[in-house]
Amino acid sequence: MLDFKKFLFFFFLTFNGVFASELYISEIMYNPKGSDDGNEWVEVVNLSSGFIKIFGGRNGWRFNDGENHLFEDLTIELAPGEVLVIAQNKNKFLTTYPYFNQKLIEVKNMNLKNSGGTISLFDEKKNLITLRTYSKDCGGEENDFTIIFLNDRCYENEVIKGTPGKYPDIPKKDKDHKEENNLSSSTQTTNIKETLTSTPTPTSSSPTLSDSQSQKSEDEEIGCLVINEFLPNPQGRDEAKEFVEIFNDCSQEINLTGILLKIGRYKIKLEGKIKGQEYLVISNADKNFFIRNTKETLELIKNNNVFYRISYNGKAPEGLSFSRVEEEWGWTEPTPGKENKASFIDLASIRENNKEDNSYNPDYVFKTDDQKTPSNFIEKSQLAELNLTTNNNYFPDKINLFLLFFSLLFILTLIFLFVFLFKF
Repeated sequence: MLDFKKFLFFFFLTFNGVFASELYISEIMYNPKGSDDGNEWVEVVNLSSGFIKIFGGRNGWRFNDGENHLFEDLTIELAPGEVLVIAQNKNKFLTTYPYFNQKLIEVKNMNLKNSGGTISLFDEKKNLITLRTYSKDCGGEENDFTIIFLNDRCYENEVIKGTPGKYPDIPKKDKDHKEENNLSSSTQTTNIKETLTSTPTPTSSSPTLSDSQSQKSEDEEIGCLVINEFLPNPQGRDEAKEFVEIFNDCSQEINLTGILLKIGRYKIKLEGKIKGQEYLVISNADKNFFIRNTKETLELIKNNNVFYRISYNGKAPEGLSFSRVEEEWGWTEPTPGKENKASFIDLASIRENNKEDNSYNPDYVFKTDDQKTPSNFIEKSQLAELNLTTNNNYFPDKINLFLLFFSLLFILTLIFLFVFLFKF
């Protein structure tokens, strides 16, 4: 019988080489021993014949591990063959690797999933530059070893804590190792040569053009489509007034087929295409959904994977939209189908005029370098539980009142019947 675990690992290795890139992700520390906080990092190498310039800051490159994160505000130029390490915490990294003398940049909110995931880099124009899919089957699972990539195959590095700043790492083949399937077992380990060359060799093995274009296009969608604005609590009645605005933050047209907008328990299938820098406004005048006035989560989903999520807690102020300006969120006047207001509304006066309402406490789930993960952050592993929840908290406010009214009416009817039967 075919070893299922080996089959999955072989499939992962086949899929992992998504497309040839001039900026090559060569080593990952995704699950160090002990706490991951501040200890994760990714190594990239310039395999091109020219210089690559990386811009940090709010208008610069993005690091995506399932969420978009900002690079620190630096400009780094990589020469051909030069290595860059992207660290979760530069100070911790340099304490662990005091000998490191290559280029280093920080992405504070990096959060590499321990079970495996995809790392993508986007330039300042939102173009996908490189991506790397990894799995815990490659090794490096909470044992202080990194995983390395050679010709788009993954190996566990036997050098403790890895070899950041050195590329390529060349593993020896075990004596029972077969040339044509050098990683058929997920328990395989490899030896690393003590002598490491400093000049990288571009990979010669790459997938077909159609496969790489398909994968690249799909990941560009993840980096380009964002929930840009939504109105949870319109003036007066909410019916036919609530809306969600989706924005294509790139220049290319995107096919929306297969993408879902999830609002609480409601799922809306998106259709058609959205042009570059275009807005799509979805209203509950046309679609069946409600955005709760107190606490809501909105998500964009493709192939059962959440690629964008935003939520808030507390009472939404009446008549104001929750809006995205660059990577920050705040309350603004509604601007459906248009660029959001550049400044957020100060809600201090609203709180002062509504002292009886102490519930207002906006909270974001979409993370940037200025925002920390709130305590109510919903992990992807909890999505199944969220879908199965039937608690009334997931019903819109108007429906709650409706159900309460009829429940009271039913109870009063039972009391009347009981008194009537007892009397006669």
